[in-house]
Amino acid sequence: YTTDNGAGCIQTVDIDIIVDDACAGEVAPTLDPAGPFTTADGVQNLVATPAGGTWGGATTDGTFDPSALGVGT
Repeated sequence: YTTDNGAGCIQTVDIDIIVDDACAGEVAPTLDPAGPFTTADGVQNLVATPAGGTWGGATTDGTFDPSALGVGT
């Protein structure tokens, strides 16, 4: 999903959705809302429930450093 405020600020957010029959009746994991961030923000702790899952993408330990990825990522 992308928004453009018309003044040069374009922001995008992504979410992956996986459907798995083996999970029928199970409560899906949730992520606490995070962001938006600027490159000046420090390292952020991401929170998911239930704990003990595996992080992927820009983090493998549940932390996120906006300055490491840069604007637009």
